[in-house]
Amino acid sequence: MNKTSEKKISGFQFSYIIIALIGLGIFLLFAAGLFDPLPKVVSSVMNEQTIDEVHSGNNLNKLAELNRLEEEVKNNPGNYESLISLAHQLNDAGFFEKAIDNYEKYLEKFPRDVNVIVDYGVCHYELQNFDKAISVLKSALQIEPKHQIAHFNLGIINFAKKDLETARSWWEKTVEIDAHSDVGHKANELLNTQLRSK
Repeated sequence: MNKTSEKKISGFQFSYIIIALIGLGIFLLFAAGLFDPLPKVVSSVMNEQTIDEVHSGNNLNKLAELNRLEEEVKNNPGNYESLISLAHQLNDAGFFEKAIDNYEKYLEKFPRDVNVIVDYGVCHYELQNFDKAISVLKSALQIEPKHQIAHFNLGIINFAKKDLETARSWWEKTVEIDAHSDVGHKANELLNTQLRSK
């Protein structure tokens, strides 16, 4: 075997080593949870089944309802019931910027509607405006200090920001408010899965 073939063999071996190291690195990142999907925030007006159903993009009835509500609000801007329904539908369907516009119009008239404030904050989170979302949700807690969904969502947002200790604190408070509610169970589950080893 001459020196040239020895170099080629060494080059192949080097390539295999690099590929193996890259594979090991990706495995370690997965094992560390880096690619785990973020937990979902919870809206005050929809449950998890509704979120999954709407975000599947297969619900044409929702689109028809959106169009109907948009027309209704356009023709009667003082109809706040239609306005808030439109905002919620836009939120559910993932049109967060439009939902924010409609939530803001509604909150001008009803600034202390805590559930709407929470959903307004959820939209900012979905757009990755994390600091704004935190500010909005904390303003909801100034009105209703034990709003469990606001606490839960503050945990989610801080988790997304990689502030795990603050996330833990918000989820622990969520459980303290009511450990037996759906949101309390979700918070407890996240404490035991997402933060157990961190």
